[in-house]
Amino acid sequence: MNTALLVVSFGTTDPEILNQTIGGTEAFLSDAFPDAVLHRAFTSRIVRSRLERFHGIRVDDVPNALERIRGDGFTHVVIQPTLLIPGVEYERLLADAEQCREGLTVSVGMPLLSCEEDTERMAELLRHAYPVQEGTSLLFLGHGSEQDHHIYEMLNRKLSGSAMGVCTMEGSPTLSDGIRMMRDLGNPNVRLIPLLFVAGSHAKTHLVGSKPGSLRFLLEQDGFSVEPVLRGLGDLPEIRAWYAEKAKAAFRKWSPDKAVKG
Repeated sequence: MNTALLVVSFGTTDPEILNQTIGGTEAFLSDAFPDAVLHRAFTSRIVRSRLERFHGIRVDDVPNALERIRGDGFTHVVIQPTLLIPGVEYERLLADAEQCREGLTVSVGMPLLSCEEDTERMAELLRHAYPVQEGTSLLFLGHGSEQDHHIYEMLNRKLSGSAMGVCTMEGSPTLSDGIRMMRDLGNPNVRLIPLLFVAGSHAKTHLVGSKPGSLRFLLEQDGFSVEPVLRGLGDLPEIRAWYAEKAKAAFRKWSPDKAVKG
């Protein structure tokens, strides 16, 4: 079977993060599909433009990537997004895949947090990856959206009782909710951790930035001692393996008997 594997990310303008986090995840997924040829696409037009302008790195959007795949003679495509939730960005990806699927058999994998069981798994993964120390609480910052906040609220409930909380830049739980959680936990120290695939500009600005309005600034204004952790979820081996599971599930939708590695 002539198969391509298209890994779709929002993108990053930082070449180091591109190579380490996105590239590392793509390599893991490629290893899980040894008979497929890896392709990359970014959904952010601004990120693609800046990458090419300032670093000479050209990355396709989803329609161009599928056109390239078709032109190279592939007949089957597994698309795996590095999204966290099935929100607006995922709907756009599905629309692009549908509009550009002529001549291709296309299957799109799900984002990481697509159901309640996924939030339970993420809560356990975060507890394992970030052990809580005495006197310290952990606050995870996701992007969120006004339309798709229930997943983050559900994850926050799964983390209750473990000195951990979740808040988002957009939607709910809000930054104010996150600060209130830290007050209620009563620990003087807070570790700030991005609940984002990459710890890029969003994390550096909204999480640990020195300007008023950043979560670090607000917590320090409230009297907390703050330790930022600038590591994206895509750097964690467990997250990479989870994305591979999502891609394998998509692959088996139209090839249930085809073996995949792992």
